[in-house]
Amino acid sequence: MLAVVCDLGIPLVLGRELAKAPERADELGGTMLAVRLAGSAVLLALFLGLVPFLPYEHHVKVALATAAAGVVLGAVAGFPAAFFQLHLRLDLAALVDLAGALVGVALIGAVVTLDLGFYALVATLPVGALVSALLAFALSRRFWRVNVRAGWAQALPLLRDAVPLGVVTMLGLLHFKVDSLMLSVLRPAEDLGIYAVAYRFLEQALILPGLFLAALFPILTRLVSARAPEGELVLRRAFDVLLLVAVPLAIAVFALAEPLVALLAGELFADAVGPLRILALALVLAFANAPFAVALVALNERRALIAASAAGLALNIGLNAWAIPAYGYTGAAVTTVVSELVGFALVFALAHRAYPFTLRGAGALRLAPAAGAMALTFAAFAAAGFPGWPALAPAALAFAGAAYAARVVTRGDLRLILGR
Repeated sequence: MLAVVCDLGIPLVLGRELAKAPERADELGGTMLAVRLAGSAVLLALFLGLVPFLPYEHHVKVALATAAAGVVLGAVAGFPAAFFQLHLRLDLAALVDLAGALVGVALIGAVVTLDLGFYALVATLPVGALVSALLAFALSRRFWRVNVRAGWAQALPLLRDAVPLGVVTMLGLLHFKVDSLMLSVLRPAEDLGIYAVAYRFLEQALILPGLFLAALFPILTRLVSARAPEGELVLRRAFDVLLLVAVPLAIAVFALAEPLVALLAGELFADAVGPLRILALALVLAFANAPFAVALVALNERRALIAASAAGLALNIGLNAWAIPAYGYTGAAVTTVVSELVGFALVFALAHRAYPFTLRGAGALRLAPAAGAMALTFAAFAAAGFPGWPALAPAALAFAGAAYAARVVTRGDLRLILGR
């Protein structure tokens, strides 16, 4: 949560402004970096002042204070990503993440091997974030002159745009985390652990639309800001592509829920299979929602974004307050699906009002035979006594073949995917 508050909407605003005026990279970067550093320092101080009053044991409070330094460094490390995004070099952003993760894993291995204890384990977070920050700024120097400009006259208009987006990001995080928070209060700790395992798959899957739309964001921003007709085509194709990925992924998660949970968490968390299968449907809705939310950001529709996020959060809290006491983690999973469905409908309507576009339903309908072919393949292998992993490759081929036959995917699409 601190990570989202530290975000302050700065990466989104910086990326949007760079897409509009790439020649101002040094000026915009220096101004927003000053805002990033000052804002992160203030928020870190406020958080450290809050920690002693949190209702947790002493060792948890110490760990929170230690991890907070890693959160702030992580926010700084994410700052140059806007420049990678502008120049379509998200491979560099991935390299930064990979380096930080490798350092973190190596440090965790050392802590476990040397039995250094809980505090040393938590301390791996700021060290990994520091490595990411140093590498990120070093790689970004080819795109801008790293500097800090305390030009508040230039920063205030950008900050006015950034703070509402930061609020939207925070509301979005609460939307995704409120069920876990309420489970931790309303149900035994075991329920939270089971749900956390199931929910982790949804969280990791959402990286995919994030990566795709991060690459698309500068292009979409330029087109929709200029009200260019090509923007509608880009938005429509983005929706089609994400649906093409989400549907087979959701089917695979549903069919492979049992071996996936066993692989990640072991047999003790076998009860996570049920909520994971329910959350597979939420995965499709979250993917479908993503391009329209990004379009609202590109159009600077701050009020619409805040309204949609606040409404989704209120619905989530209300449904969870009823479902969790009665149905535990199963109720929380169903609530997630319902809130994602309502959120998709609301964001779609707001994006359509701000930037009228037309979606062609034929593409989504042509996915149905491909989805059916994939599901039937999994079912056939299960009936033959080969459930789980043995069916994955044949099921994926069945989906791909049916999608190509139904012209969901064309030869032009394949050339584009296999090319640059």
